[in-house]
Amino acid sequence: AYERSADALLAAAATPEQRAEAHFFKGVERLHACQKVPTRSHAQLRAAREHLGEAATLAVAHPLPSHLHFGILISSGNAFRHGEDRDLERALEFYAQAEALGAPNKDEVARLCKVRADALVARRLGTDVLDALALLDRALRIRRSGWLRAETLLSAHDAELARDELPPADRLRLGLDRLAEAAEHDDGRLAEPLTAPQLRSPDHLRAAVPGARPAPQ
Repeated sequence: AYERSADALLAAAATPEQRAEAHFFKGVERLHACQKVPTRSHAQLRAAREHLGEAATLAVAHPLPSHLHFGILISSGNAFRHGEDRDLERALEFYAQAEALGAPNKDEVARLCKVRADALVARRLGTDVLDALALLDRALRIRRSGWLRAETLLSAHDAELARDELPPADRLRLGLDRLAEAAEHDDGRLAEPLTAPQLRSPDHLRAAVPGARPAPQ
């Protein structure tokens, strides 16, 4: 239904604003399709980037409502943050443009903080991880409960594990604390991503703590 609605919106678009909005929704729909059909993710991601690129081009050439322009920039960054051919620098540039434009509300502030943090943790240059944790703390001050808080805490878990300035055992402890809190706020939709890191944690712990007992075979 989502795909048909996005296609219908694109076919009916007449004005530059309508075309920008239609390409935006089609691009987001293709991003969602990447998650549903992983075997076709490369083609879906390429299509998402193409549609979002069209929307971004229209946003430069024609004045758009700020909330629409902001959404186009965030989703464009997301499209380049994912995939085997991801381009983190390009993703971060889109996020910087979104920050310069300004978020339309506090929920969008939190969303931008979260996705920027994910890109910084993936890049891991200089102070990227500490900068990411600061962004995630800002997002968590807005996302006080529910699955969005859990999602943000999952990102914080990844950031804690990437803290090279800390001993491995301390990183693991901080990461597990983030997971424990995330589990308290999840409504079920993040069950799989919440479970996977906890299943891996005994192996991380054995690697972090000298003399730890080997895993049973």
